[in-house]
Amino acid sequence: MDFKIKNYYHLFLTGFFMVLALPVLNAIPFFGLPSWFSPPDWGKVIFFRIIVSALLFLFTCQMLSDKSFAGQIISKLRSVYVYFWGLAGIFSVFLLSVVFSQDPFYSFFGDPRRAGGFLNFSFYIIFCILFFLIIEKKHWQKIWDFTILVGIMVSLMAIFQHYNILNKIFEAQARPGSTLGNSVLLGIYLLFLIFISFVFFLKEKTGKRKAFYLLSFLLFLFVVVLTQSRATFLGLSAGFGFFFLFFSRKLFSENRRKLIIFSKVAFLALTLLAIFFVYYVNVNKNIPFLNGDNFIQKTVKGVLPRLSINLIKEDPRFSVWQVAFFAIKEKPVFGWGPGNFSVAFDKHYDPSLPHINTDWGSWYDKAHNFVFDTAVESGILGLAVYLLFFGFLFYRMHKIKNNDPKNYLIYHGIQATFIGYAVNNLFSFDSFSNYLILFLLVAFSLHLILSNTAEKTLMATQNNAKIKKNPYKSVIIYVLICVLIIFLWQYNIKPFYVNAELNNALELKDCQKTLPKIESLLSSGTYLNHYLVIKYANTVNECLASGSVAQNIEMVEKAVVILENTAKIRPTYTRDWITLGIYTNFLMQNQKDPGEINELKNKANSYFQKASDLSPKRQEVFVESLKTYYLIKDYKQAAAIAQKCIDLSETMGECWWMKGLSNIYLNNIDEAKENFKKAGENRYLTDSPSSLAQLTQAYLEIKNYEELILIHQKLVASNPKNIQYLATLAYNYKIMGDYKMARETCQKILELDKTPETKKMVDEFLQTLR
Repeated sequence: MDFKIKNYYHLFLTGFFMVLALPVLNAIPFFGLPSWFSPPDWGKVIFFRIIVSALLFLFTCQMLSDKSFAGQIISKLRSVYVYFWGLAGIFSVFLLSVVFSQDPFYSFFGDPRRAGGFLNFSFYIIFCILFFLIIEKKHWQKIWDFTILVGIMVSLMAIFQHYNILNKIFEAQARPGSTLGNSVLLGIYLLFLIFISFVFFLKEKTGKRKAFYLLSFLLFLFVVVLTQSRATFLGLSAGFGFFFLFFSRKLFSENRRKLIIFSKVAFLALTLLAIFFVYYVNVNKNIPFLNGDNFIQKTVKGVLPRLSINLIKEDPRFSVWQVAFFAIKEKPVFGWGPGNFSVAFDKHYDPSLPHINTDWGSWYDKAHNFVFDTAVESGILGLAVYLLFFGFLFYRMHKIKNNDPKNYLIYHGIQATFIGYAVNNLFSFDSFSNYLILFLLVAFSLHLILSNTAEKTLMATQNNAKIKKNPYKSVIIYVLICVLIIFLWQYNIKPFYVNAELNNALELKDCQKTLPKIESLLSSGTYLNHYLVIKYANTVNECLASGSVAQNIEMVEKAVVILENTAKIRPTYTRDWITLGIYTNFLMQNQKDPGEINELKNKANSYFQKASDLSPKRQEVFVESLKTYYLIKDYKQAAAIAQKCIDLSETMGECWWMKGLSNIYLNNIDEAKENFKKAGENRYLTDSPSSLAQLTQAYLEIKNYEELILIHQKLVASNPKNIQYLATLAYNYKIMGDYKMARETCQKILELDKTPETKKMVDEFLQTLR
């Protein structure tokens, strides 16, 4: 049943089309605009909230002004009341998880990195309800056609990235993320469109539209191959498995039944072939038919490494899920709060779990599994409500599709899409563009359910809907206008501008300009302050490599004050406290006053203790905290902390390295060398310039010149033209009484630098050897 929205319908329709076009927003390459939309989801979600807020305001005004319209809306909601209350239930439980969150402020607002938070999620639900209530039946096909067109644009940009086309505009990427910024997220987005375009292709009889859907389907499939997303491969397999194997024959003619049986057999054959292919590439390193270099062979060779069984075995996701399980046990009802997976993960992080601290790093803010993500952040109650809603929607599609043979393909396709999405997200997570299509699909499902509601039932609910005239309409609308203006400015436009200015500041690559700019943005009074400080700290770390000692001290002192203030905004963020400890150690290293050193030591210990309280088994905390004791030359305590770090997990090479340094200072040389050997076995770069510099400092303090000579021989071998390395080596030879080698080393210096100044210094040094 359709109805007209006086004056506003085309405005609503325009707004919805604008929302559906948002996935391509990040692609604008002109006038410096990309900096406004970075991170990729940030600009999109801001525009999404602005548009949906305006539409919600217009919708509310229409409800208050038009009794007939309000009656139609209520009757429409009553016809799908179970699903409406299901969405309301999801909203309510997730809101409660914010109230009981470990960090309610962050749970509500999120930040630009993930563009998450309850505020954004609530807008997806509002968008879904508005879409269902407003869009007329005749426009749904146009909505999907436009969504597919947007997907085509996104896919073409992914192809440009992969094949390095228009590389001045689109950054080349082996696994393209297109405008979504990540190949995994692009895979999920295209998974929705693959099923939708495939179903419309089958439903259309002949003509250009059928060709359009087929070509779109093939394009989306091809780009998914380019993303190399194994989660999407599994999702597509599961979705199409359901589509073909559970496609009913009973509702169709004899000829169609034979075609359906053939498609089932063909799908099973292709599945077996795919399984055999995966097995074959895992047991055969050389595949003859891929020895060429044509377009198809290049594409397939790019995918093959992602099909490795060993790669799957070494995937740290499985260990992350174990951590998530213990986090759920601690807070099972309402969870840790939306966006707070990192807080829960840090608390229960265990470095002894397989592969959790290797190539992917040890910091996770997502479980890469929607079940664990939802249960950790919103509790088992939140997961249950979420699964029940989609489960009941899936079941309803199953019930009505058998009674509507004309639209059987659509219902069955939606079910396949939900299955494919669920399987995909057992190994992934959502982003703005994926949520957008998901809730659009939910709205479409509700539309189909409404279309199957008996007309008399619908009319009865409409006739029983009694709407009283609201005498306070003008006052309410005025208040809503004020709320809308405040919301749009304070929580959308202003943060959007602040983030754009932050990106512009970071692009300057100039410490003297970037840091003051970020400091000025901190006074803007938005909910982005913690995000700004993260970027500020990253910039300080980069600037320390190029600044003078005085400049660095000034930068770090200012950064400590800023971080301390910001830690009050998000006190559960472990890395803030670790950074504070590292900066305090830096100040201690450049301080000579014993009283100041002692005070800084106590501060550093308090910061590291706070980090340890938030993440008790975080080895990074132990590594950085033992450096505090290096600075006060308490090497015995440093060695003890290093051993605690090793006891947590022997696979972190830096713990072994730091224990080895401690043993050098304690003159336990043989034990130190065993520690260094263990460090190397655990992928620590023991011969890097920074590692050798640490060794030099340690051996210099205990005056072990034999080892110093060996270290500088390695340094010279790595950089034979470095005169400073050669000069230090010559000096060490002199200390050891090896004058011959000292003279030979000096000769090498003169061969590299024949200036009078260098010759004079070398001659003076040689005089000391006589």
